[in-house]
Amino acid sequence: MPESIVKKFSLVFLVCVFPSVVFAWGGTGHKLINRNAVMHLPQSMQQLIGQKAYLEAHASDPDFIARIDTDHFIDIDEYPNFQNKILSFDSLTALYGAVYVTNVGTLPWTTVRSLDSLTAQFRRGDWTKAYLTASYLGHWVGDGYQPLHLTKNYDGKLTGNSGIHSRYEAKMLEAYQSAIAVAKDSVTYIREPLAFVFRYIDANTVYTDSIMAADTQSKTIAGNTTSALYLSSMWVRAGAYTSRFIQQGTMDLASFWYTAWVNAGLLYSVTGVAGSEGAVPEEFALLPNYPNPFNPSTNLRFTIGSAQHVRLHVYDVLGRSVVSLIDRELAAGTHAIQWNAAGLPGGVYYCRMTAGSESAVLPMVLQK
Repeated sequence: MPESIVKKFSLVFLVCVFPSVVFAWGGTGHKLINRNAVMHLPQSMQQLIGQKAYLEAHASDPDFIARIDTDHFIDIDEYPNFQNKILSFDSLTALYGAVYVTNVGTLPWTTVRSLDSLTAQFRRGDWTKAYLTASYLGHWVGDGYQPLHLTKNYDGKLTGNSGIHSRYEAKMLEAYQSAIAVAKDSVTYIREPLAFVFRYIDANTVYTDSIMAADTQSKTIAGNTTSALYLSSMWVRAGAYTSRFIQQGTMDLASFWYTAWVNAGLLYSVTGVAGSEGAVPEEFALLPNYPNPFNPSTNLRFTIGSAQHVRLHVYDVLGRSVVSLIDRELAAGTHAIQWNAAGLPGGVYYCRMTAGSESAVLPMVLQK
């Protein structure tokens, strides 16, 4: 039976009997990645940034849901010339058969499917599902940054390092997680998601041999694989690149979230609609935007005295629609939204708000 098929059934058994030994990053790494990814997002994505605790809490959910584990890995070295960017699931299936390709692992395609689902949920405003999918997407990105999820030698049996999987991703990381400091960076729009996934898989899989070497050296130094001395020796040898995995994983996850946001058409209504606490206003009002003039972003505020369907549109001086910021039911209260006009020419724009039978127009100046 091929190694990857044996692996699949072994993982099913381990999930049921010893759940802590098989999960990528042992839960700790997944939480680190999901929790810290939000720091890279632009403030215009505040609606998702505000879900930081939720994203962390659900980071390992896929480990408890998926009993057949092929979504969590790809034994990329099962394929000849695997460094040459294997992208097409269909072409691989034509060459090797669907059963073989599935059992070798489906992580890259699972990651992209998750991105597509998140985009669709953002687009239709299904925030409950979107937050959960964003958490799951973080899990798949985290799996792609665990080199032992990218090789047929996933648990070191081929090199005399049996058991390294849990020692590296769980025990070492749990012991030294406080030594990992994620630095704030920025996001990138991902134009070719599947190629993007394969690029970081190719970059990360080369560390498999380094992890095995670190394990061998640490066992020699400590005389065992269970002591604090063994773990400290592993961290000395593997800590630097493990920290880079976490750092880059957070940045790539944030970029996936940002890409879904942009593809969903939320580029202009990027902060969502935030309602204020306190007394409910008694009247309809479109308040002055600030700053005004602005470049490229301005904040819009309005109040409604009862739950209503609100439409907020921006027009140019010729009356042509530029963007629809809001077109949905909102609760009574004061609401705020940010409009980012990057890419538009300078000039006067008009924000028109309608709710029920009432409407208001606000002039705004984009100064460039």
